[in-house]
Amino acid sequence: MKNIRFLCALFVLSLLFSDAMAQQAPMFSQYYFNTLAVNPAYAGSRESLTLTGVIRRQWLGISAAPVTQTFSVHAPDRSRRNGFGLTLVNDKVSYLGQTWISGAYAYRINMNKHKLALGLSGTVFNWRINWANARLIDQLDEV
Repeated sequence: MKNIRFLCALFVLSLLFSDAMAQQAPMFSQYYFNTLAVNPAYAGSRESLTLTGVIRRQWLGISAAPVTQTFSVHAPDRSRRNGFGLTLVNDKVSYLGQTWISGAYAYRINMNKHKLALGLSGTVFNWRINWANARLIDQLDEV
């Protein structure tokens, strides 16, 4: 009976979200410096409050060059078994842009000399198009 209630509640909750997508993050070449942006299990792994900011500009001198800015903050709780984090990303490529905010939760399991970290994150995206910079081509033009 408990499982049926849980499944019904999960079904009703899923109806609230009309559009869900996965794997929509921008490409990171500097993920080593901001690991939380690509791996939620990293939250709280440094055992202190950690702030990270990265700006990447490609193709300098070109007006529509890609620019990615990331900021992350994460910390463990007092037990050091749970970690919490927040990531902000602003990504612009030509006339397309996206901004997202992501919350992360990590749980650590001690395994003798090592730790196993499990992570979960939820993200809200905002995509935008700058029509002033878009070059639209008439696809019906036969020339």
